[in-house]
Amino acid sequence: PESWVSEGKAVTVENAPVTTGGTVSLRVEHVSAKLWRITVDPHGKTCEFVVHLPIDDTSRVSTVRINGKQVDAAAVIPLTAAGKPSVVAVEVR
Repeated sequence: PESWVSEGKAVTVENAPVTTGGTVSLRVEHVSAKLWRITVDPHGKTCEFVVHLPIDDTSRVSTVRINGKQVDAAAVIPLTAAGKPSVVAVEVR
């Protein structure tokens, strides 16, 4: 939920084991009222993820960028982390 990460704060999970083997690290940053940044590090493995954005019902996703490249704006974002950290930046309005 959005309440887990207050504006200006971040939540980090380091080296969490995954069912496919290995570990993943994740950082969710609520940069500002209109910007979220999610960093996923699969530690050398290529992994598929689905990012579910923690926004309330009154907000809408306006822009999504994965590693700087704009993709379709949605509240659920598929992501392939190809062995290195990937960054999802989400602007809401």
